[in-house]
Amino acid sequence: MRMSEKLSVSGDAHCPKHRAVDKGHGSVRGSMRAMRDPGMLNACVELYVRAHAFLSPFFPQRGLLMLGGSGVEFRQRGGRGYIQVPWGSISVVRADAYGNFVRSVEICLDDGRTFSFVVDDGAEVVRTMSRYLRREQLVPAKKPLSSLFERGFRKS
Repeated sequence: MRMSEKLSVSGDAHCPKHRAVDKGHGSVRGSMRAMRDPGMLNACVELYVRAHAFLSPFFPQRGLLMLGGSGVEFRQRGGRGYIQVPWGSISVVRADAYGNFVRSVEICLDDGRTFSFVVDDGAEVVRTMSRYLRREQLVPAKKPLSSLFERGFRKS
């Protein structure tokens, strides 16, 4: 299914190549005005989705996850903070997939830091990341009970 079939595309463009995508869950387009500042990593945002960043285990931060030609950006709601990760500093991206549904994405950097995001449209995020990362950098997340199923419930 192509993106234009799945999502409604609005007419106002945020860059010459791409049009703003509004999934009908509220006003994502209205918040693009606040994100057009000179401190952005990407001059042209290819995809942006609603996301929650788990920077602390108890208080997830709501905002938008944006992917473009230069890297991955997360802008908190209200413009209070941001995360900018260039494509070159990403070592591994782990996608938590259940069948065809991707719930969360964990970005591991070269210096050992990790950023976890729960996203609205994870499959589209992984598809967009696959254009900029190598295949061995996109891996499925390890499930907590997967070691039990690999051994087959045998006693060691």
